[in-house]
Amino acid sequence: SRPSRFKALGRPPRWIAAGRFSTMAAAADKMLTAIGRVSLGLGGLAVLPSFVLFDVDGGKRAVILNMFTGVEDKVRAEGTHFRVPWLMQPKLYDIRVRPKLIQTTTGTKDLQVVTIHVRMLFR
Repeated sequence: SRPSRFKALGRPPRWIAAGRFSTMAAAADKMLTAIGRVSLGLGGLAVLPSFVLFDVDGGKRAVILNMFTGVEDKVRAEGTHFRVPWLMQPKLYDIRVRPKLIQTTTGTKDLQVVTIHVRMLFR
């Protein structure tokens, strides 16, 4: 048989002997279960906006790809927008005008060497 934990005392403490241990343990268990449920619910509510909302930054536009109907006609501008998870996927496009500098060296009819610089603006 196992030696008793209370052998040094000779008897169990009064609060265990009186039966209060089981009621205290049940109350603690009930309280910790309630705290766990509340924290799980709050965690779920904190994660939910990341699935339902998407943000379009400045200089970009979003086109929504709907899994059933295809590409939607409406283009989303800057800001925060609503989407249905797993049904709507936003595709972001950069609409800012960017310059591209093209430099080339060529020759003329009279055998002169000319450097041409072309600045092209594109989206």
